[in-house]
Amino acid sequence: MKILVAIPHYFKPKPNSRHSSTDGARKAQRAQAIKDVILGYRGLFGATSKLNINTLKLEPHLGPDIEVQLVVMVYGDEHVLDAEFCKAHQVSIVQVQVNDPRLLGFAVQNLLADNRTRFDYFVFCEDDLRMHDALFFNKLQWFNAQFGWRRLLMPNRVEWNAKIPTVKTYIDGELLPKHIQHYLDAMPDEAFLQASAFVEPVTFEQTRNPHAGFYALTAEQLHYWMQQPHFRDGDLSFFTPLESSATLGVMKTFPIYKAYGRDANFLELEHLDDRYSVYGIPKEPQSKNHS
Repeated sequence: MKILVAIPHYFKPKPNSRHSSTDGARKAQRAQAIKDVILGYRGLFGATSKLNINTLKLEPHLGPDIEVQLVVMVYGDEHVLDAEFCKAHQVSIVQVQVNDPRLLGFAVQNLLADNRTRFDYFVFCEDDLRMHDALFFNKLQWFNAQFGWRRLLMPNRVEWNAKIPTVKTYIDGELLPKHIQHYLDAMPDEAFLQASAFVEPVTFEQTRNPHAGFYALTAEQLHYWMQQPHFRDGDLSFFTPLESSATLGVMKTFPIYKAYGRDANFLELEHLDDRYSVYGIPKEPQSKNHS
């Protein structure tokens, strides 16, 4: 299996910023996040080694039969990538000319289209989403075999935060109907799907929040999207340019499902941040002034 992973990445400090990509105080955290994203792909799908206990030496070990090409798309020099790190882990850096760095995600569509005959899967992945599941793409293949390629399975994003009682938080709750209902109406389909995987049945819902900062398309799905009149239309109507570039195009093309309820962990990505789960941190009681 050959997979193209395109990661739009941007960082430039700005005063009074509310976004992690422009918050100067978070530069080190953002630099580590993009490294962790890359290491996630390389560790899961790259070459591996095995310790020989007798010689105490590392020996080559067969990894999965998956080839991943990693491309990071940047805006000028406004990023926190380490050139030596990228060279060591075979990461290509592509400079993109756009009017606004928030439009980098739309440039990904051009890259995918230009490479449409060279890969089996085409991935858009934001620069703070780490994969931990070596069976991630096998699960996508299984879903397509069960329910057809005209449906798209998205991962659930989670944050790990030891400061809150539950530790793990699913961060993409349901959107208000005014934000999502007309897209659902345009893609009528079964509200729920279910099939057995690993013995137990797994349930999927036609999600009321399709955003995941990620999508993975087969060559067939990419070709179908490219045939639609809205492909590369630059539509910015789904919240901000960031959400629009990550989600709106595929949302106009496919009914989107996510693993549901107790089965939500069937397909996940870790969001390397805590800006959503932080809402669960218990608040300190305010002391009363009795003076």
